[in-house]
Amino acid sequence: MSTDETTAKAAKASLWFAICSIAQKCIGLIVIPIYTRLLSEPEYGDYVVFQSWTEIAAILITLNLGSYVFFNGMMKYEDDQDGFAASMLGLTGVTGLLWLGAFFAAPSFWSKLLGLAAPYVFLLVLRCIISPCYSYWSAKLRYEFQFKPVVALTLLLTIATPVISIPAIWFSTDKLAAALVAQVAVMAVVYLVPLVSIVSKSRKFFCVAYWRYALRFNLPLIPHLLSTVVLQQCDRIMIADLCGAAYAAIYNVAYSAGLAMSFIHSAIVQALTPWMYQLIKEKQYGKVQPVAASLLILIGGASFLLTLFAPEVMAVLAPSSYQEGIYAIPPVAACVMLMTAFNLFVTVEYFYEETLWVMFASIAAAVLNVLLNLWLLPMFGFIAASYTTMFCYFALVFGHYLLMCRAIRRHNPGMVLFNAPRIFCIVLAFMAATVACSVIYPYPWVRYALVVVFAAAVCFKRAWIVGTIKSILQIKGR
Repeated sequence: MSTDETTAKAAKASLWFAICSIAQKCIGLIVIPIYTRLLSEPEYGDYVVFQSWTEIAAILITLNLGSYVFFNGMMKYEDDQDGFAASMLGLTGVTGLLWLGAFFAAPSFWSKLLGLAAPYVFLLVLRCIISPCYSYWSAKLRYEFQFKPVVALTLLLTIATPVISIPAIWFSTDKLAAALVAQVAVMAVVYLVPLVSIVSKSRKFFCVAYWRYALRFNLPLIPHLLSTVVLQQCDRIMIADLCGAAYAAIYNVAYSAGLAMSFIHSAIVQALTPWMYQLIKEKQYGKVQPVAASLLILIGGASFLLTLFAPEVMAVLAPSSYQEGIYAIPPVAACVMLMTAFNLFVTVEYFYEETLWVMFASIAAAVLNVLLNLWLLPMFGFIAASYTTMFCYFALVFGHYLLMCRAIRRHNPGMVLFNAPRIFCIVLAFMAATVACSVIYPYPWVRYALVVVFAAAVCFKRAWIVGTIKSILQIKGR
């Protein structure tokens, strides 16, 4: 296959993966109003805590072998890709059984540690054991730019889960158990497809060389991966522990609403990395700054607009008992822009392979978030968690800016990719504007007036906005 054909195939696959990701997020938002009305606040809070612990446990149980090391293994063992995939399945099968044995050895210990009933902890471990087969199968197909099977199965799972879960919750007396059992059961059935696909092509479940390579590569990354997930998930767990499961439920809905605009971030971040790599390699540094600044303004503006409608968004997503969560939406919405700024800076660090410091920065941010939550949640309640998250993301962005500068000084002195004062002015301005929206929530006419002003500004700058979107689409098409 020629280079042009490969590029075209990669661009098409990238587009469909982005569409699939957006569809998943949209379906996820659509089902929230149903779940919040079928489950009581404490039940939905426990449901949220289960999902958060699953995200954390998955890294420890599966070692996250379906991400970094798997793609490297596809290149390193190009002549035996099916064998490598089967071997990774065997490795996570062993680690999963070890963790399952640890649970059966002391179920009450794990139940108390996680704040979940023992049957739910068992479901959590089981879900982590069955999920790697999909990760390896989809990663291999992504590597080969085969998007149709991945998109089809992903959407099938995304749609089938609520279709099966909602009736199960409706007719069950134990609604939380019904929700969790239905979710894991659907995953187990759907994931038979990738499991059969991997096993039918190779049964090399044990290979010393492959296992050694995977463990040497991924084990040092576990602290970084774990701290990243802790930064994203620990708020709900700590709110449930310190404030109560009902407040964890309210916070989760607010958090989901605040991150609604993250589909913009998700849709372009995968294309942003190879684009920046190419420009740095070709020494076309001046092309990065205009796109970076425009991207931050676009995402910041979208997040600001979202916060203006926070009361209405919350009313759609949940009953009136959740309405106090509107005040958690603005700082969470600001985090979407901070995630984008983080990716801009960390991409340069990855380019120069300064990965050790990436790990330290992630761990520091996660620890800071936990400490701030321990200090502020008892004093100010669950809303404080949204502000600690925003502050920690800003600290992470600033830390990675300094680390990026360090990497440039070490590897390419004199290179200027970003106008740092402008970048941070944009970030701080939109953070302040977004958070300030919470002050005007009791005054709908003020919010609507600002929406009119915002719409007028969009019309006035429509040529710039269209140009920015075209620039982003060009990045996606590379």
